[in-house]
Amino acid sequence: MRQGAAAEAGEWRDWRVGDRVLGVYEVTGALGQGGMGLVHRVRHLGWDTDLAVKSPRPELFRDEADRQRFVREAETWVGLELHPHLCGCHYVRTIDGVPRVFAEYVNGGSLRESIDEGRLYRGARDEVLGRILDIAIQMARGLAHAHLSGVVHQDVKPGNVLLDRQGTAKITDFGLARARLFGIRPPSSGRAAAEATLLVTHGGLTPAYASPEQVRGVSLSRRTDVWSFAVSVLEMFTGAVTWGVGSAAGAALAAYRLGPPPDAPVASMPAALADLLERCLRERAEERPGDLAAVAGELAEVYAGEVARPYPRRAENAAEHRADGLNNRAMSLLDLGRTREAEAALAEAHAADPQHPQATYNLGLMRWRSGGLADDALVDQLESARASAGGPSPADHLLAHVHLERGDHESALPLLRAAAATAEATADADAGTALRDALAHLEREHAVGGRLLATFTGHRAFVHAVSLSEDGSRALSGDDAGNVRLWDTASGRPRALKGHRAAVHAVCLSPDGRLALTGGYDGDVRLWDTGTGRCLHRLSGHTGSVRAVCLASDGSTALTGGWDGTLRWWEVATGRCLRVVHSPEGPGGGRGVNAACLSADGRLALFVGGQTVLWDLANDRRVQTLDGDTIWPAALSHDRRRALTGGGDRALVWWDLATGRSLRILQADARPPCTAELSIDGRFAVSGAIGGTLRWWEPTTGRCLRTYDAHFAQVTSVSLSADGRRVLTGGDERVRLWQLPTPDAYTAPFQICRPRSHTELTRHDDRVAALLDEAESAAGRQRYADALALVAEARALPGHERDTRALAAWHRLSLVTVRTGVRGAWPAGTVELPTSGRQAHATADGRRALCADLDTLRLWDFEDGGRCVRTFDGHDGAVEAVSLSADERYALSGGRDGTVRVWEVRTGRCLRVLEGHGAKVRSVSFSGDGRFAFSGGEDGSVRWWERETGRMLWAYDYAGQGVYSVCPSADGRFVLSSGKGGRARMWELDSGHRARTFVDLARKADIEPPPPGILYSAQLTTDGRHAVTANGDGRVVLWDVAGGRRLHVFDEYVGSDGHAEPMTSVSLSADGRFALAANWDTTVRLLDLRAGRCLRTLGGHRRWVLSVHLSADGRYAVSTGTDRTLRRWELDWELEAREPAGWDEGARPHLEAFLAAHTPFGRPVPPGLQVVSYDPRLARHGKPVWSQADSDALLRHLARAGYGWLRADGVRAELARTAAAWQGPRPLPAPRRGPARVLSSASRRYRAWRGRPRS
Repeated sequence: MRQGAAAEAGEWRDWRVGDRVLGVYEVTGALGQGGMGLVHRVRHLGWDTDLAVKSPRPELFRDEADRQRFVREAETWVGLELHPHLCGCHYVRTIDGVPRVFAEYVNGGSLRESIDEGRLYRGARDEVLGRILDIAIQMARGLAHAHLSGVVHQDVKPGNVLLDRQGTAKITDFGLARARLFGIRPPSSGRAAAEATLLVTHGGLTPAYASPEQVRGVSLSRRTDVWSFAVSVLEMFTGAVTWGVGSAAGAALAAYRLGPPPDAPVASMPAALADLLERCLRERAEERPGDLAAVAGELAEVYAGEVARPYPRRAENAAEHRADGLNNRAMSLLDLGRTREAEAALAEAHAADPQHPQATYNLGLMRWRSGGLADDALVDQLESARASAGGPSPADHLLAHVHLERGDHESALPLLRAAAATAEATADADAGTALRDALAHLEREHAVGGRLLATFTGHRAFVHAVSLSEDGSRALSGDDAGNVRLWDTASGRPRALKGHRAAVHAVCLSPDGRLALTGGYDGDVRLWDTGTGRCLHRLSGHTGSVRAVCLASDGSTALTGGWDGTLRWWEVATGRCLRVVHSPEGPGGGRGVNAACLSADGRLALFVGGQTVLWDLANDRRVQTLDGDTIWPAALSHDRRRALTGGGDRALVWWDLATGRSLRILQADARPPCTAELSIDGRFAVSGAIGGTLRWWEPTTGRCLRTYDAHFAQVTSVSLSADGRRVLTGGDERVRLWQLPTPDAYTAPFQICRPRSHTELTRHDDRVAALLDEAESAAGRQRYADALALVAEARALPGHERDTRALAAWHRLSLVTVRTGVRGAWPAGTVELPTSGRQAHATADGRRALCADLDTLRLWDFEDGGRCVRTFDGHDGAVEAVSLSADERYALSGGRDGTVRVWEVRTGRCLRVLEGHGAKVRSVSFSGDGRFAFSGGEDGSVRWWERETGRMLWAYDYAGQGVYSVCPSADGRFVLSSGKGGRARMWELDSGHRARTFVDLARKADIEPPPPGILYSAQLTTDGRHAVTANGDGRVVLWDVAGGRRLHVFDEYVGSDGHAEPMTSVSLSADGRFALAANWDTTVRLLDLRAGRCLRTLGGHRRWVLSVHLSADGRYAVSTGTDRTLRRWELDWELEAREPAGWDEGARPHLEAFLAAHTPFGRPVPPGLQVVSYDPRLARHGKPVWSQADSDALLRHLARAGYGWLRADGVRAELARTAAAWQGPRPLPAPRRGPARVLSSASRRYRAWRGRPRS
């Protein structure tokens, strides 16, 4: 057995039986040849599936126009939906330089062969007639579907009709007939040559079946296929073509009706069929039938009349393309050079199944390689797909391929080994071949993959600046304490360069490493001899902090820049200042130089001051000004043609210096870049940002090739070696040396999915529909365990894991079962906001969301394409906070203007303006029944309002400590507030007393330095038993309300130095078990409060996430932030069934909260009452009172809280019994004292990092 081509590009060659192509396909037969080329039967070794491969001859591609013509026609076939009577085109794949069409293999040969070999005519007359009519009906149905899809075949004939062994007919070669239009016929030989002279001409049509308008070369319609169809049906009766050209077929039909020739295989034609064919063969196209579906209906009537039984095949619709099929269509389009259309098809596949491994991978690869997605974002997406699989998945080896392309061999190796074992166990040849290639690459390249080479320790203060010699043998660093160290990178030994008395913010080594230049916060600039450690010159002149120092390539001149607004050019040999350039004033009035760099010849300087300017130092003139908000890094290419800058928009900008035009935006981080440097050849760049990320870029494409978590808090400085393979970074108290991967060493292959036939897809669809119907019936009979098993079985069928019907059924069951974990989570819609989002609140079903932004308040509908349904205008300035009432009739907003506004959602009308806050309002919230509103403001006050009247009932001031969050309890007895000061306070509304204070113990001494001391968000569970706070130090804390103690700290994402981005918002599920937390690091985290672990990290935002909110039914969440998007996420929960019951004591806290909330006030609240502390008239007394609507709302709440399996009559009975004996809610016990000191895992990691002993 000979081996085929090992790569997908090369010279065209014929395939022979026994060849293995790409290690994936085995050639098992030759199916034929024609004017287009060859057709082979191959077996996909991984899928154990036969395919037909159509390989066009190279003569079809004489020039690019020929190729594009073929591409367009192949695209036509690829784009057709699967239909039972169309031969499916699975995908196109370029092999040996030729795009080959991989189509459905049909095992019964063609209708042409069936006619010629006499198989069509076996049996009695009625049997033969029934067979012919059956094929004709199927042909008409297939062509009718193609016409509905906007495709005219143009070459319908028996040779393009395939039959399987069960008699199913399928039209084939859509589009490829027209691709032959400019083709060259192959050499003629034997029967194939005779058929070729009959069937194919230089015009690409088949004369014997061509319509008159085809012969005339005029515009064509679907009626041209009607003609060719009728000619093909006629030939099934005559057994051969007895007419020279298609236009004579009508006369041939008339002759046949008068009397068929003696050798005709069918002696007569039913009159009704002959009349129908006569109409189809009329000279004028407009006189023919225009709808082949109607023709199929007439043929079915003829069948019933002639065969004496109804036509047995039901008319079937096209199968819906699932993510597998859409992914393969996209890969075909990509192979055909249709990149934009391929990305659109992948986006459609990803929308159909947001966790589909191949679609996620392929779409991610395309976007990553075009600069639309960073490498770490693609890794996050594939990790999410892996997590959703819950076991071995194609996402495992796909992620390994991505890691190899980004040069992360350490992450790739375990994935590859596990995936190789799985592929071997399942005999997956396709995956096995790719994995063998990947492992072979890993063996070759592992030593030169991207990795950390060394960490240089010794600094005891924050490192601000680093520099690497051209050969990478020496490194220089400066820190906040004024220490300068010169490192031997091979041994890691440092030498101290002593002299600075203030922080060193800039350092530079000469290319040969013999000289060093350093600049300090006090304006002190020093030139050093690195061999002796002696200070050669002190360069005096700067009166402020020096932020940039540079040495020319030849070491003759130097450049310094500082916050005094000057750029100074120095002669190194003498220390003489050659020129002083004053930074021009920027729009904000600033002049200070933040960054500067020198061209290789030392004549040009690029600096960032009030403006970003390219300056000719030799001639003292401005060459170019780069427009934009640049505040920090600047890098100049060695050829002086390009520059890289970065700034306040959190992006790097690639510039053409000749025109001053921005060529490309490089954006990946939520935090601004602090530092950047270009490689000598200008191909690559490295950058560091706040947050500790180091990124390796390809500026010309905008692609982020590799991301490293380099430092805990910030990468302050980067420096590249001359070969561009090593990079030095500084940050925290560390200096690190990294090896960058070999560029373009590995290219991850795109992935196709196992194609599925229309029959298989339809069978699965029918099975899913039956299972879901059975599940609905079981749920209606309260057999929830059976219903759950049935829907799980439906979701296990290929392509249906995230089927919309199955997901809807699963969600309905979530309201009568218990959530125990999460199966998956994925984006479910994005709205582009006009300004930064501040806070969002989802409706109970997650269909809509109310979002406050810097402009106004808007209601968005995700199910209507992200349309803005309503705008609520009225605030003077930005809207900071928003809340919806439980019945969604009212909205509450708080603004920077210090007002709280009550809105009618249906009309957008402002009902009340609540005034009293002395500064911007940070948080607003409705009580459970919507009667009351709560607000917290920057002025440090918490206020309680009556919605209907707008009266302020109660207020408390925090003595200037801003309030960021307010949350009323479900029972209406308490309000929880949090903000500055690291404390959350719970107030008892009946008494005005402070019932609990939750003090974050880590705020005291656990972590050094102390965290910011802000609790951005605090929420109470609906049963009132727990509170959750989102902390400014990046942690989420779970509290026990009764005991006032901390139960768990989620701090896995806090660095060992205690650094993490602030947690800005938290939202709880109705059952109180799960929480969503938003973070400045662009992520949303899903936490299991009971298990104490993070279940998912949702990435997608490009900047800070300021708000997250979970819908009441738990299916969707919405988040918003400074990237000007409102994003919706769908959550797919693990569910567990319970046996239906009348009551369960676990639901009692919810029932008691309901009764407490419906206990009336002791006395009516006087109309003029406004208090700032406590008034006895606000206390509740007596028996609870509720309506039928209220009890219905309780049942809905219990369903969302995991008690939907309780029978309604049982809940109502328990409610009545409890209310009859109601003596009021249980008082909170006295708070229990916790341990004197509790160390979080972050504090332990911090101490280990600092090497300090525990006290």
